[in-house]
Amino acid sequence: MNTFGHKYRASPPASWIRRRAVRVIPSALLAVTTGLFGTGCSRVILSTDDAIVRDDGRTTLVANVERERVRDVRQNLANVKVRFVVGGQNVGQAMTDDDGRAALEATLAPGVTEFVAIIKHEGVRHQHQGRAFHWRRDRTIVAVDIDETVSDTSYRVLLFRDEDNKSDPLKDSSAILSRIAQDFQVVYLTGRPRFLWEKTRRWLDRHGFPAGPVVTAPSLRQCILQGIFKRTELAELRKNWPGALIGIGDRGVDINAYQRNGMLTLLIGGDDSADVTRNLYRFGKWLAIGEFWESNRTILSDPELLESALKSGAPFQLPIHMASKSKATDPLPPDAASTATDTK
Repeated sequence: MNTFGHKYRASPPASWIRRRAVRVIPSALLAVTTGLFGTGCSRVILSTDDAIVRDDGRTTLVANVERERVRDVRQNLANVKVRFVVGGQNVGQAMTDDDGRAALEATLAPGVTEFVAIIKHEGVRHQHQGRAFHWRRDRTIVAVDIDETVSDTSYRVLLFRDEDNKSDPLKDSSAILSRIAQDFQVVYLTGRPRFLWEKTRRWLDRHGFPAGPVVTAPSLRQCILQGIFKRTELAELRKNWPGALIGIGDRGVDINAYQRNGMLTLLIGGDDSADVTRNLYRFGKWLAIGEFWESNRTILSDPELLESALKSGAPFQLPIHMASKSKATDPLPPDAASTATDTK
């Protein structure tokens, strides 16, 4: 189960086994098996998912309870009672399921941006502060990938150090996204595993990216099968928030996830080009995305206008230097991309 409420039960397809070597997960598993992470005392970890609050104040508060026996390798803990507190007041409690997830439907007042999850396990009290984001239905939602989309990621540092102080933001990505976030709602959707959530959030904050929910893969299975994870996660988001209509990424798994959910697909990296028949545009740098955004802001900022444009196939206005190009380079066909295992 994850931030948008979907539970994964599908078995992995055989085709994923033959994928090319990937960056993060194989490295993590290798590190565990070769002892690079080391061992230590078992500990219980309590975490929360970012909550998205509807116009009427309703939301789902989610906490995850896990036991870590080896660093960054976790086991879900079921049947743990989680108490949720908002503004110093108890709002309810829930038990963790087999996935170590406890969820509580609650109502948050306008302006409330935090909640606290509390457990007492084996005589020890744990608490974790969660974030709540109040979204508006009249605003378009933009899903943004992280690795190689906004971050030039140093994977060794990301995995093996307590702080990711080596990965640099892609040039202008923070400034352009901050400008976009003034009139749009941003959610960061990454195939990184949950144990990197806190480190990812700190990196985004440190480099001035706009605040928004950060959604990571709830398990190693979803991390490895991130094509399925992202596609399913976005489908759940679109069901509850139809204004989730724009996706920014850089690779085949992003193309697949966004295209399968009827979203405008903006890719970073490579040569500027456009496949207007598929609502897919590629930009060599973030400044070009900014130009595209300003040229189409009236349509992009109105979910109804944008959805109508996407369904009709009407082309969007291109920056002058792109106007003569008509076909984007699609490195992975959608079917192949659906099970790609790159962790991003």
